[in-house]
Amino acid sequence: MSFYYDDGQPDDEDEGGFREVIAVIVAMFQLLAIPFAILCGIVLLIGLVIWLFTVHSGLGFAALGLLGLVLVGRVFWELRHPPKLKL
Repeated sequence: MSFYYDDGQPDDEDEGGFREVIAVIVAMFQLLAIPFAILCGIVLLIGLVIWLFTVHSGLGFAALGLLGLVLVGRVFWELRHPPKLKL
């Protein structure tokens, strides 16, 4: 667009370089790495449970029961170790 509306003056702004691009990519990866890993883990867990149900229904229910026990254990852990809030 600047070709049509160029005022003939050289631009004082520095165009973004390689380091700036890499810095943005690294910052976005750090921001999104944990949610992406959680989503991938959930998908793999669902696939594992479905596969266990295809092998034997008892294995599928055992996996669901184990998942339930892990969640209940996490609840009790959080109840015994509340976060320390500084107000």
